[in-house]
Amino acid sequence: MTVGRKPLPTPLKRLRGTAEPQRLNKREAMPKLRVPPPPCHLSPEEKAEYRRLAKKLRAVGLASEIDGMALAMLAQTWMRYTTASDRLRKTGLLVKAPSSYPIQNPHLAIMNKAQEQLQKLLTEFGMTPSSRSRVRSDKETPDDEFDRFMR
Repeated sequence: MTVGRKPLPTPLKRLRGTAEPQRLNKREAMPKLRVPPPPCHLSPEEKAEYRRLAKKLRAVGLASEIDGMALAMLAQTWMRYTTASDRLRKTGLLVKAPSSYPIQNPHLAIMNKAQEQLQKLLTEFGMTPSSRSRVRSDKETPDDEFDRFMR
């Protein structure tokens, strides 16, 4: 068992600006930046989410042909989270147990577990504010109206 931080893939090191030649893995697998089509077991909503995420990640060079499983898990987990959240909103935080006592809505536990899983998956793809802040891209971000107004 190794101790310490997980090693970062070379493309992520390059985006972050920390790719020092002596610290790069010369035998690292470098898959093509082509994401496979979504797996057939995904629902139509999950497939749509898969495609949306794949397009955005491929555009910044962070998704490749071997990331299909992780993207599928991310799409499924997101749909589980949104479904549980919708049902929780409709039925409330507490529901009646068969014994007529109020108990925590089971959808809350499902939503919380999906949220934990989402956090881990989003971090792996650099899709959280803190993980994204460590990634630098060669592309400049376009100014928005607020930035132009503040100048």
